[in-house]
Amino acid sequence: MIQYILIRFPFGTRISVFIVLPLLLALLGIWVYLRSGLPAYSGQLRISGISASIEITRDTYGVVSVIAGTDEDVFFAVGYSHAQDRLWQLEYMKRQAEGRLSEVLGKAYFSQDKWFRILDLDSASEQAMETLSEDVQIALDAYADGINTWLQNNDILPVEFLLYSITPGEWEAKDSILLAKLFALNLSGNFNQELTNLSLAKKLSDSQFNALLPRYPNTNLSDVHLVAANIDENFGDFYDLVTSNNKTGEGAIALGSNAWVIGPEWTESGGALLANDPHLSLEVPSPWYAVNLKGSDLNVSGATLVGLPMVIVGRNQDIAWGITNMAADTQDLYLEFVNSSDFKQYSQQGEWSFFDLQEETIEIKADFPTILNVDYKPITFTTRRTLNGPIVNDISGRADAPLALRTTVLDSDDTSIEAFYRLNYAATWSDFRQALSKLVVPALNVVYADNSGNIGYQGAGKVPIRNKGDGIFPVDGSDSAYYWNGYINFENMPRSFNPKTGYIVNANDKVETFISDAFISYEWSNPARASRIRQLIKKNMDNGVLVNSEDNWKIQMDVLDQLAIEVIGVIEETEGMGADQHAVMKHITSWDGIVGVDSWEPTIFFIWMKELRRRLFDDELNEAAGHSALPDDVRSVVDNSDLSVILNVLRHSESNWCDDVSTTALESCSDILSESFADSIQLLENWYGRNIDNWHWGDLHTVTYNHLGGSNHLFVNNVFNLKAASTGSQNTINFANVIEGDDHTYTQTVGASFRQIVDMQKDNTKHYFLQPTGQSGNPLSENYGDMLEVFHDKNSNNLINIKGEAPVSSTMLLPITQP
Repeated sequence: MIQYILIRFPFGTRISVFIVLPLLLALLGIWVYLRSGLPAYSGQLRISGISASIEITRDTYGVVSVIAGTDEDVFFAVGYSHAQDRLWQLEYMKRQAEGRLSEVLGKAYFSQDKWFRILDLDSASEQAMETLSEDVQIALDAYADGINTWLQNNDILPVEFLLYSITPGEWEAKDSILLAKLFALNLSGNFNQELTNLSLAKKLSDSQFNALLPRYPNTNLSDVHLVAANIDENFGDFYDLVTSNNKTGEGAIALGSNAWVIGPEWTESGGALLANDPHLSLEVPSPWYAVNLKGSDLNVSGATLVGLPMVIVGRNQDIAWGITNMAADTQDLYLEFVNSSDFKQYSQQGEWSFFDLQEETIEIKADFPTILNVDYKPITFTTRRTLNGPIVNDISGRADAPLALRTTVLDSDDTSIEAFYRLNYAATWSDFRQALSKLVVPALNVVYADNSGNIGYQGAGKVPIRNKGDGIFPVDGSDSAYYWNGYINFENMPRSFNPKTGYIVNANDKVETFISDAFISYEWSNPARASRIRQLIKKNMDNGVLVNSEDNWKIQMDVLDQLAIEVIGVIEETEGMGADQHAVMKHITSWDGIVGVDSWEPTIFFIWMKELRRRLFDDELNEAAGHSALPDDVRSVVDNSDLSVILNVLRHSESNWCDDVSTTALESCSDILSESFADSIQLLENWYGRNIDNWHWGDLHTVTYNHLGGSNHLFVNNVFNLKAASTGSQNTINFANVIEGDDHTYTQTVGASFRQIVDMQKDNTKHYFLQPTGQSGNPLSENYGDMLEVFHDKNSNNLINIKGEAPVSSTMLLPITQP
């Protein structure tokens, strides 16, 4: 037969028969095998570890509903469901927090692993476990049993385990605390901002520093001279490591979250309305997982964090709650002074103390493809810790000027999981506040609504009281005056209950404690988003229009940039601009500030603002720093400075930033505006051509949800990442940051990690929920990215009722002892 084919058919046919067809059959076989790794969502399974039957159903979007006879069995089912849909995510995040990703992903993750070994979240998690109540420990044990039961009953694993040739380890109760701390670290600041401030303070004058970073009130840079003078060259390496856009994302606080509640007198249903869309670094799968949970006492729906059994944000039969990042300053860097006669000692309050030393070894997998390479030799190093915390700049080698990190994430008495557990059962405002009094980290703004029509807000989390200093710069670790002196008392944290306005809004903007001298932060988000939310709510109220869930959805999707409108208004009023300048800019000065996917005005505006920043600041800063080009840290601060910085400069032209000090002429602000506008138009024509239809914001500004662990694996990137056109800016309610790529496109890396709207009607509460990708973390599942298009569609009829979709699958877990 083979001889007949060789004689009878031409070369192309032979290629098809002997190469292409077998290859296609092999690929089909691989596809069928990988598809077999998708979990079975229907049927019955007898297992140990549960007290009675448990029903797990899923709707068309994969949203899980659990009904069990006891709450302990509910938490078991959550673990079982997380393992079914998010097993790779559980494995990845646990390894990340432990500093063990290099073992499976190679040397690209070594620095990240070393960072987490230095922090030692694992030890902090073990200590925190001892502070939790018996009820919470039972819940964490049940959750771990659920994950491990799924592992014990399933041999075929998600595709990532095949790609990276690993098997998942068992889950322990403390691993849930570990992941909670990882999440909290991502939402805690501001040690990397302290590094930026210190670096700028060594290069700029007081007036230049305060112009670029106006949130700090008239900072006196002389306060940092002692510390700055002792920072060695290791600081530069460390700065590059922690401020680069690495895989961990910690320290890069995602200040784009929104939350608000509206009282029943202003709602169509007559119940309190709550809306919330927390913002995080974007990845696939999302850290959130939607559930409805019904046990003996538990009756809650909302978003769990993968790795934890309880709902973090959502509602029960009595109350609803949502969160934003308070942006509290809960981190400080301390410069430690080493004994020149004994490097194992550091200065502490005038005496020498010994560093706490710990030896660590990191295994490193061979480069991909591993079959062609050999594993790297394990790397062993020693971590150091002082009274103030771990020495974090040892990440780039043993630092001669050690910087210790004090952070609430590493507190030994961390009862944060207790807080969220109790929220699931809270029935009143008092219960709600008592639960939040247990929160340590992250510091959060939490809005509240109940089915009696009450609305409220509570600031929660441990915020340190500093004896001296306010967290702007690293401080002297040998001086106890800079040590923390406890935390702001919970009763003094900001709160509000049924205010006269009839609504409460927070969008990471400034909050005030009940004591005037309590310091929370300087890292607040610009108030533009909060102002816009209030404006839209008040517009309805002023017109006598009652608000419904669809109105709240439209507010969440709003992309009007108020700061951009303000900048344009100032530009139009700038003195000395002639008719020719106005003629050139007429296309943009008539823009309504809507940053939509089909708009070309945002493209011109944001590139114009980038060029304007450089013309305003580069000349003075270059001269101050003594460089022909700005250092990277200064460059980053200039390019990412808020529009409010530009507004301040243009409104106060007497500061003379508009003058180019590198020329003999005296340039005006109108000169700089015209020149930078012309530059931006020329750049756009060079990059995208003269056709303005090719300048649409949605074509240039996109969001990519990167698959966990795929950053150094082309196959994973190309196949598993999800991408969409992106609307909005850093000042719109529908927040989207703007990062310029090498190909002159713009990427959103931070955004809404889910959206929820709760209409707390007395007898018919409606709970709507969406996340940007999907419920499943398995790239071969239909629920991997099925919410992507819905999430990015501004049409309000796409709301998904978290408890309103009919189930399409049902799994019954039965105890072995049941007849």
